[in-house]
Amino acid sequence: MYDEGIGTKIDNQKAFELYQNAANLANDVNLASIYEKGDGITKDIDKKQFIWYEKSVKQGNQE
Repeated sequence: MYDEGIGTKIDNQKAFELYQNAANLANDVNLASIYEKGDGITKDIDKKQFIWYEKSVKQGNQE
């Protein structure tokens, strides 16, 4: 909802925090793409992006 502004103002930082919490709980959230785009956080295509792509694949995300 924070990401899309549904029922509230768009808040990329809050959306990122919630996505990160979900990813840490092994939900199928691809934080790598968020790091790649830099939505709500500092863009990080050198390290964190690849860490989260790897974790996402291990969680079963084929995309």
